[in-house]
Amino acid sequence: LYYPVVDSGKKLLGVVTIDTIKDTFRSSELYSFLVAVDLMSKPIAWISKDDSVFKAKQLFEKYSLDLLPVLDEKERVLGVIDRRAMRKLISRKLMELQKKTGGD
Repeated sequence: LYYPVVDSGKKLLGVVTIDTIKDTFRSSELYSFLVAVDLMSKPIAWISKDDSVFKAKQLFEKYSLDLLPVLDEKERVLGVIDRRAMRKLISRKLMELQKKTGGD
């Protein structure tokens, strides 16, 4: 699990993982010295707001991700896609389609 790190214009700078936060803050002396940019790493993957669900699925599988940042054309973060939520949505849509077409 990770969180996007953005600048004041919402442009993606990197990501911070939960594991990095846990490991770093085991030492309480660091609390007042570190900011998100100190802990972040470059994002492995992201998706454009106009990309297909298929592309998101490919990126989730290729990089073993649970979350995928969604960026606009200026690389600003619009949100994230959750892998599990996407799977549930696809399953629900397929079931709806089967009901409409009378499929089993």
